[in-house]
Amino acid sequence: MNYNFPVGSDSTQPGQMNYGSPGAQSLANPTLSQVSTGGYSPDSIMNFGAGFASPNVAAGDGMFSSGSMYGNKDQMGWLSGGAAVGSSLLNAYLGLGQLSEAKKNNAANRASTNANYEAQSTLTNGQLRDRQQARINQSGGTGKYASVESYMAQNGVKEGPIV
Repeated sequence: MNYNFPVGSDSTQPGQMNYGSPGAQSLANPTLSQVSTGGYSPDSIMNFGAGFASPNVAAGDGMFSSGSMYGNKDQMGWLSGGAAVGSSLLNAYLGLGQLSEAKKNNAANRASTNANYEAQSTLTNGQLRDRQQARINQSGGTGKYASVESYMAQNGVKEGPIV
């Protein structure tokens, strides 16, 4: 399939991007003068520092000029790269804050779970002791049932924190 198609109203070459000005040359189709004089480089789009010492920057343009900050059709400006780095650093900082909060939340959940487990184990063990003592009392102490201590050693719930 051919994906080359004219862009804009005054394009004369397939795939040419004119950026709204008549006769503007596409990055994909440099003129012979651009290639022979060094005014065109296929790598200039990804050259983040191109605005600082690039031969394409006119005299008098500084680091904070519009072309240097935002770029143009020949080079990428430094502002978008700086914003991406700043965004990455901010996201890393916020991620560390979230990790700290998650650790605190985990510690609180663990403490709550351990407290609930201890309360439930104490209640369950009390019920098991009472039930075994009732069996012994009902049988009249004939030795048909195990003692409360041996029954609890075998069937009791372990008390204390889970982990």
